[in-house]
Amino acid sequence: MRNLFRTNKETKKVVFVITRFSLLLNNKNWKISRENSFDAYKKKLFSEERMSEKFLFFRNLYIPAFKAAKSAVDGIELKSVLLISDELPQPNLDELQGLIEDDDSFEALKVKKDDDYNDILNAYISNFLNDRKESIFATVRLDDDDLLSVKFFDSIEKYLNVSFVSRVISFPRGIECYFDSNKKKLDTCLSLSVPRIALGLTHINKYSKSNRKFTDPVGHIYNCGDHSNIHNRYNLVSDHQQNMFLRMNSDSQDTKGSGVKKGLKNKNSRVISEEAVISLFPELKNIVKTGD
Repeated sequence: MRNLFRTNKETKKVVFVITRFSLLLNNKNWKISRENSFDAYKKKLFSEERMSEKFLFFRNLYIPAFKAAKSAVDGIELKSVLLISDELPQPNLDELQGLIEDDDSFEALKVKKDDDYNDILNAYISNFLNDRKESIFATVRLDDDDLLSVKFFDSIEKYLNVSFVSRVISFPRGIECYFDSNKKKLDTCLSLSVPRIALGLTHINKYSKSNRKFTDPVGHIYNCGDHSNIHNRYNLVSDHQQNMFLRMNSDSQDTKGSGVKKGLKNKNSRVISEEAVISLFPELKNIVKTGD
């Protein structure tokens, strides 16, 4: 009898980590766009202060962590897909290209302000997977100032199986820190559990080359809708392993560090030391000033 849960050895397994990198869109989906006119939103989005810290995190945290995961994980291919505005200032675009141009595991896709980036993503994913008869793949949400642990990618592999196609995987347990950019210190760090958190939220899908279609027509995780009530639309698997992500807070973000403040009120959170966090996410040594 055929094993319906077995993945064919010719099946390609890919994890696409999708990051919206300073997208300028003609909508009100973000706090910065809701509270400002389009021109003011654009000015703040590409401000020198905001972009400086964005690249600090991206260069020193996001890229090293992704490369470490790529080196550590066997049997799956990792791709970082960066959605960038076609109006990203040229100096920022040049810096971004300089950081990723020598590594083909990174891909930057330009998005115009009136584009539907969901369609752009689906087209990119289907074209990328079209060299194999069939592919099982995961799409993962990750902001450019956050991290996923190597353990996260080890865990994803067991879900790259036809039995999980069309399901969403949530990893609610991780760490949140407030970064003081002036002191170069982690001011407050919390170990927390947040059901259906957007960070690391993963959708499993299958692609068939013969008909160029996804088994689940949504294609990828960003097409699955609001993460807070995603359990009402999808079979949700909650993986409760600890320390699967690091969420960074800072004053240059729209939320102004409110995540840590909310976390302090959460009964499922506990304060942990800077040293403990750095031991779990060693990339932090690139930006945190240790000692007095």
